[in-house]
Amino acid sequence: MKMGRLDHMLSLYERGLMYLNTLEYFRRGEEREARFDNDEGMRDVIQGPSMHVEVSIAGRVVLEDHGGNMIKSFKLWMPERKNLYIYSLTAVREMGQFPFDSRFEKFGAAAVIVKRPGLFMERLEQAVQTVGRYVRRDLVEYVDSRTHVGEMGAFRKFRRYAFQQEFRIAIEPLVITGDALEIELGPIDDIAQLVATKALAAASFSPGLD
Repeated sequence: MKMGRLDHMLSLYERGLMYLNTLEYFRRGEEREARFDNDEGMRDVIQGPSMHVEVSIAGRVVLEDHGGNMIKSFKLWMPERKNLYIYSLTAVREMGQFPFDSRFEKFGAAAVIVKRPGLFMERLEQAVQTVGRYVRRDLVEYVDSRTHVGEMGAFRKFRRYAFQQEFRIAIEPLVITGDALEIELGPIDDIAQLVATKALAAASFSPGLD
């Protein structure tokens, strides 16, 4: 399902219009919304009391720590991730009562429930060919920010965002503009339902056709 502003959800429901933004957009978002994450697009995180960190610029060491008290964690971003476009949905991971979180209402007042996800993805795969290429689509894995060491990437986030239950689609565009990427599938009213976000608090799901 997708939650957002009513006008955006109407456009998705009636036209299949999807707005994708870059990882950089979600990392630098100034609005205090549940959807933004300052750690978005991080490549790796390194932490621990025994690590040795050295940062050099033009051969000159500008920052060094040999496991003292100055540095407890080190986060690394890579510039190529800036142009990866993301479309985020909320996944129904288990059948039955939907685990509604009040923070969902910060996403927007309306929601589109995709009742035939297989057909939705088929239409998306066709539409993507005109604007870019698929990189990956998958559930987001949530890791502990206090203990995780190693790769993060576009499909790992810290556990404080686990309430989002995110299913993420990553696309590389044919043309990089820095603006939102638009993909239009055509009407999806035959495979989806438009509801108020707050109505999800009473929603219950059962296995569908695909």
